[in-house]
Amino acid sequence: MSAVNAATVALVEPVSPSPTLAPAPPLLDAESRKWLQSLRATDATGEDAIARLHALLLRATRFEVARRRRTLPHLRGDELEDIATEAADDALMSVLRRLDDFRGASRFTTWAYKFALLEAAVKLRKRAWQGREVPLEPEGWGLFSSAGPEPAAEAEQSELLEVLQSRDRPRADVASATHACRARAQRGADRRPR
Repeated sequence: MSAVNAATVALVEPVSPSPTLAPAPPLLDAESRKWLQSLRATDATGEDAIARLHALLLRATRFEVARRRRTLPHLRGDELEDIATEAADDALMSVLRRLDDFRGASRFTTWAYKFALLEAAVKLRKRAWQGREVPLEPEGWGLFSSAGPEPAAEAEQSELLEVLQSRDRPRADVASATHACRARAQRGADRRPR
């Protein structure tokens, strides 16, 4: 094979790159491995691990609730403790449901702590708006009305404009059309609930 033919073949048939290996999953540290084994156990060891995990998650949610306390002045101590407990319970359920998703990129306790912080933040955000309503006195309802005419008046006005713009009609037709429009508008106003 000549040098020109070899170069042509190299252009047509690219050399396949060496196969790349997928990065190996990180090895679990001993503490994370112990957590996973004990949480998956069905005996008293599993129950003890769940209780220890709940205590860890409760500490995390209490920390997050205390950190955000100043943004929620309308909540009292008992309510904040209830939020922390509820968030810890929900975080525990989420962690147990996702044990198989733990990849070992961080320590198990760090991974579980994230669930507690997220649950606490979500519950606090929801509670911040719960029970709050914008008080609006009856005289304030006028602010929501449009500045334009009411629908019946607008319909009457558009019909009048159509009649007036048609120049080939006699004046008697304009007067009767005006009367008919006003009568229709009045009937519509009478039907509206007050």
